[in-house]
Amino acid sequence: MKCWVSVVSKEHALRGIEGGFMQACHGKAAPLKRMKAGDWFMFYCPATTMGGVIKVQKFLGLGKVKNDDTYQFEMTPEFCPFRRDIEFIQNAESIESAPISTLKELSIKSKLRFGFFELPGVDFAMVLNSMGLNSDILLNL
Repeated sequence: MKCWVSVVSKEHALRGIEGGFMQACHGKAAPLKRMKAGDWFMFYCPATTMGGVIKVQKFLGLGKVKNDDTYQFEMTPEFCPFRRDIEFIQNAESIESAPISTLKELSIKSKLRFGFFELPGVDFAMVLNSMGLNSDILLNL
């Protein structure tokens, strides 16, 4: 079991959490195909909107990958990004977020500029703790 992170705006993360899906890297399929059913997933939000200047710099939305299906979704006739279904354990109203400023020991800080990456187990536990979750939650879900 792995944990994956998609770097998106908070606006896009909340849309995904409410809709039970995620997409990454401007809708590319390849990153999503690395995920497996049962893997963990969360967003890292550098800003409130795509290309925005209002900083967020927090991890939010924890969920599990529902199945092994990667599929396209037509947002507009010109934009059909690939998605994965995620069962989020928090809804958009009850999300506890993990500010990057409180996670000084993270090994992946240099990866936060990439669109999608695997979060090592030690870092995953730190982020969960910052979200107010005990890593034992992994065993119960």
